[in-house]
Amino acid sequence: LVDGAQSVPHMPIDVQRLECDFLAFSGHNMLAPTGIGCLYIRDGVP
Repeated sequence: LVDGAQSVPHMPIDVQRLECDFLAFSGHNMLAPTGIGCLYIRDGVP
């Protein structure tokens, strides 16, 4: 599990290069409304 909260708003994130199963971040660092977030789940993860 990668916590992308600090990096996602500041740099491109390549989940394939990272080879992570999960990546999560909240949107408040990008001035998104309260409660907005993202969860990436790699294909094939049970």
